Amino acid sequence: MVLKQEHKAILREFGNDDRDIAEIGLALDAGEFTFTNVATGKRISEQTAFDKLGVRTFLSGISRAAFHSSCIRETKEGKEIDIRRNY
Repeated sequence: MVLKQEHKAILREFGNDDRDIAEIGLALDAGEFTFTNVATGKRISEQTAFDKLGVRTFLSGISRAAFHSSCIRETKEGKEIDIRRNY
């Protein structure tokens, strides 16, 4: 996934500066994130995570995981997705 300008604007709203956004973008480009359905333990694709979480929650999750290794975000249906950065 490539960060669009609208994604960068949302990340700025979350308090990320340009350096943080560049780091998040590099990690996304390199495929350093994994996404797992917590209930089933099965990995899901980045696109599936994006679709289930919605843009703001997805970006919140990758923003957190980019600098803290992992986080969990809740989907619109109340299910949890584990987001991890694999260095």
